[in-house]
Amino acid sequence: MVGVGGLAGLLISLSFFFSVNLAAYIMLVLIAAGLLGFSRIELKAHSPSQVYTGFLSGTAVMIMVFYLS
Repeated sequence: MVGVGGLAGLLISLSFFFSVNLAAYIMLVLIAAGLLGFSRIELKAHSPSQVYTGFLSGTAVMIMVFYLS
């Protein structure tokens, strides 16, 4: 989830920084993240809090790295 969250964070950052409409790509990544997170929870490989924390930490780290560098 950290990787998918990082990809989502990168697309969001690029969209804001370059004023480019990447809404379709962001939606695809969010759908893929939802399916991946659901599968991890359904297979009992992770708890919901682990899935949410992984996605949000990946997103936050990529946004911070993009804007602080």
